[in-house]
Amino acid sequence: EAEAFWLRALEMADPEVHWAHVRGLPSLSINAVQVAKLDSAMARIEEASSLAEETGDLFSIGVTAVQTGRVFADLGRHAEVLPPLDRGIAIFTELGARWELADARAGRGIAYRNLGRLDEAEADPRYATRPSEELGDRQLPGWTRRPHAPGAADGGNPSHHRRPPPPPTAAP
Repeated sequence: EAEAFWLRALEMADPEVHWAHVRGLPSLSINAVQVAKLDSAMARIEEASSLAEETGDLFSIGVTAVQTGRVFADLGRHAEVLPPLDRGIAIFTELGARWELADARAGRGIAYRNLGRLDEAEADPRYATRPSEELGDRQLPGWTRRPHAPGAADGGNPSHHRRPPPPPTAAP
């Protein structure tokens, strides 16, 4: 149902107003990941990224960069996750977009953990928790801490960490 909602919203938007598409397509990408349509997720975020670059809107470029990193993670392409997340972090730092920066750094912390880079994995979630709590956000701190809980429970012993789960697959 969410996909139909976003598609309808995009149909209603003026095709010349790229902003609406740049913001709607990442939502479609997120929705596609949630229903295991990973090829669609990548196609949506690639389209959004292209439009964001075309408009030159730094905030939109940051949003699409972070979502690109997340889609790479969902596809199991872990070696490709960090560059777009780092780009989003740099943009949100420059813009002073605190919540988006916290969200991107939380994602990067999870990416570091999935890559087995446990020392680096701790700094970003710690950073992300502080501004999200200051801004009154209740979702991001829990989302940030959850993937790191196994490491905290076993004292950070890397031999106990599981590899990241494989990406979801579409039902036949």
